Amino acid sequence: MNDAGISLRPLRLRDCPFLQRNLRDADILSADGLELPATRSWVSLWWWLKKTYALSFVIRLDSRRIGFIGICNLMLGESAEMSLVICGRTERHRGYGSRAFSLIEENLNRHHLTEKILVRVRRDNHEALSFWRKCGFQGLPGSGNTLVMGRDMGHHRSLFSACRTVHG
Repeated sequence: MNDAGISLRPLRLRDCPFLQRNLRDADILSADGLELPATRSWVSLWWWLKKTYALSFVIRLDSRRIGFIGICNLMLGESAEMSLVICGRTERHRGYGSRAFSLIEENLNRHHLTEKILVRVRRDNHEALSFWRKCGFQGLPGSGNTLVMGRDMGHHRSLFSACRTVHG
């Protein structure tokens, strides 16, 4: 999956040292209710990622790894949860996360895998909340430190079709 320099490539074993270095911040995945394995082995990290995420990809800018996107709790035809991380601060706020999300969204829609995508974000993570809102996600009712946000994929397919009809 490619979009002008941004690509999603299936996660490979050799990506785990990169992810292990960059996912050390517990806040990255804790909002998803996920906890990295306690062991320091990148092989254990590989096993955990493959077990946790039904679909897992490395986000690349040209040929350089810059992040991770994964789909977990996939209920075919219904819903799935997503994690997306752009690892380096210098790569953030450049549209790479939005383009990576668009690539995965396009493929989920093409293969009719899910009708709704959910993300979990810590309520005090204003940067992530802003990102997901810009991607069309809305907060769902609930309480606690984590906000669950959702986006109806079928609704956006309808909007896309309507835009193509008006402009195309």
